Amino acid sequence: MIVIALLSIGLIRLSAAAPSRTSLAGSVPSWAKASNRARAASGSDAVVFRVYLAWRGGDAA
Repeated sequence: MIVIALLSIGLIRLSAAAPSRTSLAGSVPSWAKASNRARAASGSDAVVFRVYLAWRGGDAA
């Protein structure tokens, strides 16, 4: 029972780790340039975004 509890705690800590950064080539919008910058982002600011993917398989989707 103690072993299971310790393993669970270890898994929870692993899943809580911050993900690494990932760059997506060709994904910079045309308006994202230095002249449109409002201010420096705080390290504690949240970043929220959505990704829309096209359906695959036509009528089967």
